[in-house]
Amino acid sequence: MFAHTLSTDSIQLREDQQDALKAARAAIDRGVRRFLIELPTGSGKTVTFVNWAIDDFLALGQRALVLVRTDELVRQTVAEFHRQDRSLKIGVIKAEQNEMDAQLVVASVQSLGQQRRLDRLAADFALVIVDEAHHATAETYLRILRHVGQSDPVISGWTATAFRADESALVGPAGVFQEVAFALPIAPMIRSGVLSDLAVRRFKLGYDLDQVSRTAGDYAARSLTNVIRAANALPKIVEVYQRELAGRRAIAYTPTVDVADELAEAFRKSGVPAESLNGKTPLDVRRAILGRLRSGATHVVVNPNVLSEGFNEPRVEGILLCRPTTSPVLFRQTIGRGLRPYPGKAVCKILDFAGATKKHDLMDVAKAIGVGLRDGETAVAAMIREEVEAEQAAATEAERTRLVAERVDLFQRARGGWSCGDDGRVFSLWIGEHGNLDVVPDRPGDDGEERWRVLRVPKYAGYRPGRVEVDLLIAAGLSLSDANVFAEQYARALGQKALIERNERNTPASDKQRALYAKKIGPVPDGLTTAQASRALGAHFAAKREQMRQRGTRKVRSEASRATEAGR
Repeated sequence: MFAHTLSTDSIQLREDQQDALKAARAAIDRGVRRFLIELPTGSGKTVTFVNWAIDDFLALGQRALVLVRTDELVRQTVAEFHRQDRSLKIGVIKAEQNEMDAQLVVASVQSLGQQRRLDRLAADFALVIVDEAHHATAETYLRILRHVGQSDPVISGWTATAFRADESALVGPAGVFQEVAFALPIAPMIRSGVLSDLAVRRFKLGYDLDQVSRTAGDYAARSLTNVIRAANALPKIVEVYQRELAGRRAIAYTPTVDVADELAEAFRKSGVPAESLNGKTPLDVRRAILGRLRSGATHVVVNPNVLSEGFNEPRVEGILLCRPTTSPVLFRQTIGRGLRPYPGKAVCKILDFAGATKKHDLMDVAKAIGVGLRDGETAVAAMIREEVEAEQAAATEAERTRLVAERVDLFQRARGGWSCGDDGRVFSLWIGEHGNLDVVPDRPGDDGEERWRVLRVPKYAGYRPGRVEVDLLIAAGLSLSDANVFAEQYARALGQKALIERNERNTPASDKQRALYAKKIGPVPDGLTTAQASRALGAHFAAKREQMRQRGTRKVRSEASRATEAGR
């Protein structure tokens, strides 16, 4: 009845997405009929379950139902199914559409949850997919699931947050789902580059959260609004944005509609193009606002936690958390809006604005991703730092001495492709499209020993119209040996293993390298190789960069990048 010829674009799922599908199939093989799959926001949840539904059910002629929260998500889900299989006949249930007889039905929960519609829907599905499944304990979802459950389908929930305040109602013997079949934390997705790296700055806004009333276990929105106003917090939020993210796209989250409107107005008064929207904003107006954010005409969109599930704008480079919360679901959904990667986006800055509290249930980024972030530290840097610290803690004194000697030897012999200045004060590692890693002097430690910083230098430092690029500090206060191993692990985390472990090359230097060498360093020696020229020029330009840092200025375009391109 439903046989069709597959007409698909080739979709190559990542290993973690394939692992999720293996776990789903294994759960079914064990006799589990209701299970959850947890994948972080931005990791391709929809692509994964669409691929699974097509391959394991639709291709066999079985029926499938996909439940989503909003009409907008209906449109996005249908588009993804058609992208993977253009021949699919898809029935849609939303608003005035009641296409219930197709092999694949994509339905808005609010529409299908109406009893008059449910009564017309045949309960003969082999697969039911529940998107944003942490909402599945709501009565509307339960009504639908009871109806379609008459045919004993596989019911699979997909979410970025597989928990609720009352977790037993979601997962467990009496829950909507029997088990979490697969869960992938955020941290490894950041480490592998699937999600954008992030850095966090926390700012206290001068009010006492312990005095804020609570509703359903979280801070009450109206009570938060009152203390935020009393602390005159909005101008401070604008000031921090201008210092940390000036000119970059950002989303700000507030407790109420009123605060969203007031904060947007505060941004505009300070010359920052900003707009606000809320749950009652007409769809065409909302799309226009988000279109201006996408184009860059608007820099900041402020909202009372409306832009969470289903909102995807990878160009966003900043998240302003102006609504403290104890809810892990709300927090992870919020920061997830900034984690989608985009060309040229090195890191998403999370600016966390909160009041003081003596309690320990306030959600923060470290809890959400499972990494002990320090203020201003990126997630990848924190993960590598924790690995280095664990390595040091586990090593004996003799082993630590040996490791230090080996790491310093990496610099001296440049086995990792390092450019080392003759005075031993600056080191640079080229990491391809990601630019350079520079190891430069830091302030001495408390013990008087010298310390080093690791900086990530963009490929074209400062060469973006309308904004000045700056170095990204990824580590500070390290010994020279630890700076070396830290930088090389960071480069490997970016997928640059081949670059940092390449062997000495004996090929003659290129004409561009020889000309640049003569111009910047001096007479070109006989027999100059590509590797020798690259390292000499790299050291020269790394030293120049450090001089500019000391002066507090940067050239419009990094000469080091031109030197790198000349020889590679």
